[in-house]
Amino acid sequence: MKNIKKLIIVILVLFGGFLYSNVDNTENLYYAETETAQYLSTGIIYDGAIEQTIVPTENILDGISMKSSVVGDCTNVSISYCVENMDGEIVAEGTASAKDIKNNKFYKFAFPQIQNCKEKEYIFKIEENGATEENGIVFYIDPFQTKYDLKVRGDSAEGSLVAKMISHRFDLKTFIIVMIFVLYLSAFTKILYKLFK
Repeated sequence: MKNIKKLIIVILVLFGGFLYSNVDNTENLYYAETETAQYLSTGIIYDGAIEQTIVPTENILDGISMKSSVVGDCTNVSISYCVENMDGEIVAEGTASAKDIKNNKFYKFAFPQIQNCKEKEYIFKIEENGATEENGIVFYIDPFQTKYDLKVRGDSAEGSLVAKMISHRFDLKTFIIVMIFVLYLSAFTKILYKLFK
């Protein structure tokens, strides 16, 4: 009976560790070393769109996280975005309310998972609906990362969005760390139990 209980506990711990280890893995489109003060602003995209070329290195893609700032009253502003393949076909899309975006923070623009996308070229397009020159969302550009093509309101821009590609998947490193922590906690509890028994 004791062995069955131990087996159940082990299975539950492994299952819990597996669930916990399914995390958002990110890949920067910008240089992490670039100082924040060196970022350029896109301005409010009250007309037109931002188009950023992306090439995922993972086999799946679940979203793009972008550094954003809120300007004025964004109560009636919404964001629409999509991912297009190089044939111009939309492979994923989504919407977000500007009210949910926090000032000077990264916001995840999630969409249905794109699969089999490793090393394939796509265009991430984002538009603001209901924005004006005074009210809307501002995004940021790293002027030193020129690996990817970027267009702002139809015009080519030097640099890349301060953004991250997100792949939600099982992460072995996280799983190993969780299991080590569980083993450490288990051993520490046993030692305390023996000391105070």
